[in-house]
Formats: sequence, C-alpha cells, structure tokens
Amino acid sequence: MAEVEDPYRRHALPPLDVGAAAARDFEAAFGRLLYGGSYGLERSKADFLRYLVAHHPVLLHGSNDPAIAVFEPRPKPDFLERPVRAVFATSDGVWPIFFAIADRSVVVEMRNNCERAGTTTHYYFSVAVRPPRRDPWSSGHVYILPRQPFSHGYREEWLSSEPVVPLARLCVDPSDFPFLDRVLRHEAGESTEAFLARLRG
Repeated sequence: MAEVEDPYRRHALPPLDVGAAAARDFEAAFGRLLYGGSYGLERSKADFLRYLVAHHPVLLHGSNDPAIAVFEPRPKPDFLERPVRAVFATSDGVWPIFFAIADRSVVVEMRNNCERAGTTTHYYFSVAVRPPRRDPWSSGHVYILPRQPFSHGYREEWLSSEPVVPLARLCVDPSDFPFLDRVLRHEAGESTEAFLARLRG
C-alpha cells in the first residue's frame, strides 16, 4: 500500500529515552530553577522539558515575556476554537518552545499542532511574518507551572480557570527548538485550502 502524503509535513518525535546520568542532571537543574538559579547544563533544553512533564506534576507555557509573576485567565479560543476564559498550558515539552521563541513583534499569526499517537508525538509549525522577510525568532521563556489547578483539554492542551503562579522559568533561544529549520510560512489570513495547496506545490 502506498504511503499517504501528509499535507502538513508533520514532524515526529519518539519517546524520550533518558539514562540515569541525564536524569540526575535534569533533577539538579530543576532544583536550581525552582530557587531562581540557572539551567546550567549543556544537555538539550527540549529534552529537559520533555523529561520534566513526564516525571513531575507540572505543565509548561511559552512566552516572549520574561517577567510573568501570575498567569491570569484570559478570553481565548481553545484548541477546538471554542471560546473560553483560561490560563493555557501544555503537557508537551517541545510545543511551548515554539511559542516562547516566536517574536510577537513580527509574527502576526501562528499555526501549529501537537498530537500524540501511541508513544510518538507529531508536530507541525507555521508562522506568518510582517514584514515578510524579517527573522521571526527571538529569545523567550518557558514557564513551569503546577498541574494542580488545570483541567485536561484536547490533546496536549490544559486549561485553568484560576490564576496560576509559575514555579520557575527557563530561558530558551531559537537554537533550543528542534524543528527550527522546518517551520513553514503562510500568509496572515490565508485559508487552510490555499495554504495546503501551496504546500503541495
């Protein structure tokens, strides 16, 4: 049977396999971050975040803002485009890095997906940029949030109707995002049909 082409060109990540030494390093880094310290490791920050959500009752939120003391619920459509008033977070370790490094001064629209199928997670990412030739990336922060006030939404999305105080934050750069060279470009307001037709070329 011929393989069906994926029009969104999704990218897959298998489960994270962390050895004992890496686990010790990640636990130490988490402890430093909880006390306002630095990450202090050469190991992948994406792997660290993937480890964190798998082994601790935490969720993640990516932002350009380096100084969020409290996340307040805000009106925004959820993953299924239903209007809600909530704090948004995710149980995925890679997805929030995209939101942290997308420079909101030039990125006017983002399209993305994170979907777990069995033990593999599939992603796609696209940005619309104005002016079109500007670099869409900047440094940002991934906030580590307690899971307790959140309810599980759709797929890897979680929502809280209450304010949430972050436990810690991790500074990330574009180089920390494993799919940086595979982010697609679309036009702001471009229909899904036109976008997919252009991708199929």
